[in-house]
Amino acid sequence: MPDNLINQNDSITDSVQRIRQDYIFTGHELIKKNKEPIINPVKNDVWTTILLGTIFTFIVVLRINNEKKYLLILKSFFSLSSSRQLLREDYRINKGTSVLLIIIFLISIPFFLLKVNAYYNYYTAENEFAFYMQVLLILLIVYSLKLISLISISTIFNSKEIVEEYINHIFFSLKAVGIFIFPLLVLLEFSKLNALPIIISGFLFCLIFYSIRVSRGILILMNEKSTSFSHIFLYFCSLEILPLMVIIKLIIEGPALIE
Repeated sequence: MPDNLINQNDSITDSVQRIRQDYIFTGHELIKKNKEPIINPVKNDVWTTILLGTIFTFIVVLRINNEKKYLLILKSFFSLSSSRQLLREDYRINKGTSVLLIIIFLISIPFFLLKVNAYYNYYTAENEFAFYMQVLLILLIVYSLKLISLISISTIFNSKEIVEEYINHIFFSLKAVGIFIFPLLVLLEFSKLNALPIIISGFLFCLIFYSIRVSRGILILMNEKSTSFSHIFLYFCSLEILPLMVIIKLIIEGPALIE
């Protein structure tokens, strides 16, 4: 008797499962497009989280360590008088706070360009970390050459103070981009929002601070009595436009050159 009950229960269970399968997988108008299941790979790039965590840690350290200096640095991104006040207080690019902000910029911009490339799929990067390191290397080379060129100019024309002030304004703009673009990087990496408005906002930040840097360079030259319009034009072409074009060209053609 118990065996019969067990057999009846098993047959009932099999019938229920068969009915459920028939109900779910048959009798509908869904059309199968693929014979095999499509695998949805899960992206798990730990290194991107580490980079963003590093930037966040640096910003928190800067904020807690010296709140007044941090706020003055933020103000100097937009105010020429505040930036000159920092220079009078011997705030240079080799100071601890300045070095951290430069590192933030060097981490942020290649990461942003990586996300831009991923959105537009301009270059198929099989290894995103290698692409990131390539962009970082390009930035280091271009800005190192620019810094060497400016130091050489200051030595040749005996204009150390002017060039030193201009160099600091360059790095003020770079630090500003690194700070203000960080929230956008977090959104691009972790949010499900449309990436296009975020990317446009990132480029707008870069354009705004680049424009501030160029205008400050022109103001520095105009304050010098010996400066003419031709000097300003030469400065704009050789120290701003040319390095920017080199960066764009290397980023575009860099992967092809490596291959």
